[in-house]
Amino acid sequence: MSVIVTDIAAVDTNASLRQVALLLEWHRIGCLSTMKDYALEDNITDTDFVGVPINLFEQIEESELYNEEVV
Repeated sequence: MSVIVTDIAAVDTNASLRQVALLLEWHRIGCLSTMKDYALEDNITDTDFVGVPINLFEQIEESELYNEEVV
C-alpha cells in the first residue's frame, strides 16, 4: 500500500519565525516544509519552537539574578 500526498504546507525560506509559528498554529499542523525555488530545503516542526520559550526563560532568570546581585 502506498499513499501519495500532494497537498503539503510549505513556506519560503525567507519566512520569519513568527510567520512560521502562526501558520503552524492556525492550521493546527506539526510540520512545515521550507521551499526555495520550488525545491524542498528543510522541515520546521512544532518541536523546533520549544527551544524559543526555554531560551527566553533562561534570559529572564539570568537577568533576575543579575539584578539581585547589582542591588
